[in-house]
Parts: sequence; C-alpha cells; structure tokens
Amino acid sequence: MFNLTNNFLFCNMIISIFISASTNNFIWMWFMMEVNSIMIIPIFMMKNSKINLNKIIKFFIIQALSSNLLILTLISTKFLPLLNSKMTFFLLIIMSFKMGSAPFQTWALNFLSKMKWISFFMFTCIQKLIPLFMLVLFFKTNLIMILILFNSIFSTMGLKFYLTRSIMFFSSLNHLSWTLLAMMNSMKMTKLYFFIYSVMTLLICMILEKNKLNTIQNLMLKKTYKPYQNKSNDTPKIMFMFMSIPPFITFMPKILIIMNLSLNFITLILFMLMFNFLSFLFYLRFILINFMNNYSIMKSKITFNQKKMTLNFISNLSLILIPSFFLMKLI
Repeated sequence: MFNLTNNFLFCNMIISIFISASTNNFIWMWFMMEVNSIMIIPIFMMKNSKINLNKIIKFFIIQALSSNLLILTLISTKFLPLLNSKMTFFLLIIMSFKMGSAPFQTWALNFLSKMKWISFFMFTCIQKLIPLFMLVLFFKTNLIMILILFNSIFSTMGLKFYLTRSIMFFSSLNHLSWTLLAMMNSMKMTKLYFFIYSVMTLLICMILEKNKLNTIQNLMLKKTYKPYQNKSNDTPKIMFMFMSIPPFITFMPKILIIMNLSLNFITLILFMLMFNFLSFLFYLRFILINFMNNYSIMKSKITFNQKKMTLNFISNLSLILIPSFFLMKLI
C-alpha cells in the first residue's frame, strides 16, 4: 500500500515538473510548485518513519509562507509598477528562502539532519527544478549573480562539519551556484549540468544509505568497508566526479561554462573558482580516509591480487573517458 501511494505521489511530482518546464506562465509555474511541495510532504513522512513531526510542520509552514509571499509580491508588481525593481529583488529572496539556498540555508540544514538519503536527494535535486525554471524565465542576470555569490561563499561552511548530510548539503549549495552560472550561458548547458549532478547525488546517496555512513568517522570504523569487496569502494570515484576534475565527465560542463562566460564574467568566474577549490576539501576528506582505510586492510593481507586491481582501474577509467569524449563530440 505504501509503495503504491509513494509511486502515485512521485508520479504527480514528476508531472508537475514537466508541466512547469513546458509553460512560461508565472501563475502556472507557481501552482505546479505548490503541487510539488504538497506531494513531497507525505513522501517524507513515509520514507522517514522516525522523523520528528515538528520538522514536517516547520517545512510545511516555510513552504506555505514563502508561497503566499511569492504570489502577493507578484500581485503587487501588477498594481504598483513603480516598485517593480524592488519587488523583483524581494521575489529572489523568497525563492532562495523556499529552496533553502544561501543565505537562508539554516532551516534546510536542520530539516535534512536526520532524513534518509533518498529524501535528501529529493529535496536537493527534484524539488529545486521548478524554482530553477522560474529563475531562468523571470529574473535578470545581475540578480542571479547575487544568488551565485551567496551560494559560493556559504558553501565553504561545510568545512567545519563532520556529518555526511551536512557536508553533502553544503556541497549542493556549491553545485547550485554552478547551475545558476550555467543559466547565464544557455538552458541546454543548465539541463546537462543539473542532470549530471543529480545522477552523482543519487549514486552517492545510495552508497551512504547502504553503508550507514552518517559521519566521516564511520569511514574509519566500518568493518565492512573493504576494497574490491564492497560497493562503498565506489565512493572515491564519485567524489572525484563531484570535484569536476579531468578526465571525469563532470569536468566537461564546467569547462564549457567557463569558456563561454569568461569574456563577460571573468571576475565572477575567478571568484567562483577560488571557492570551488576550497570545496574540494569536502571531497578530499572522504577520499583520503577511504584510501587510508583500504590501504590498512590491504596491507594486513598476505596475498593481494594486483592484476585484478589493474584491470579494475582500467575498466573504471574507460567508463569515465568514453562518456567524456562522447560529450565533447555532442556539444
């Protein structure tokens, strides 16, 4: 029964996203965004049986309040055209608050603190699609630049956290800033970047959920965290993809964004690259702990199949390089 209800709610969420993507009407997009929010609340409750009801109530209040403010501000711009520019900035603040993006990330961080990883994925990826569509259609470049700067700066706060959900949440702020930057380039690039980021997030959430890795310390304490025997060994590969460094496929969208916008927004790009390098420390902590843990396990073994390790490395590298070359030809 729960699976059937979950599937029904999830299908309605996807339908609302497709309807929003196919319309340019602000009211219709706002309505679909509310449908999306209403559908996701029962999914959160069913997926997270131990979640505090107060958190769900707070989530509902925040979504309802921001939605009411959004529609009231829109009505005000129709009757008070002299305040149009100020109201547009206020709309951006409301959208940031609703998405849980910087500088209003505190409520979202608290809300996701004990959520299951599939719920984390739905909040950080699926529920942000409609607000992103609205930002593309109705907001000017200079306002989007403000949101980019806020998310880039506040994403570095993840360096002081050891909970994996908190680290991944601040990582999502960093990737949100790059998604917004891609919007200033083209919608095609935005869809490509967000799709790759969503797939990576889903993969890492599945690994973290399966292995119950709630803190960085769990990587060192997990007895089942063994090289070439457990799928959790895929964590470093996915973290390297999150870092968007060559030769990984995620490097291609970023370099294309930089190449296309470097002439007009060179200062903004340099600023983002600086904070992006700081965010590498999120992923390096996962990678280094994983490597140290795996090395200690391998060192304790008398025999080690080096040939199997080499073949595994070559196969993984081919899976990375082949899509990268295909993407270069495609774009």
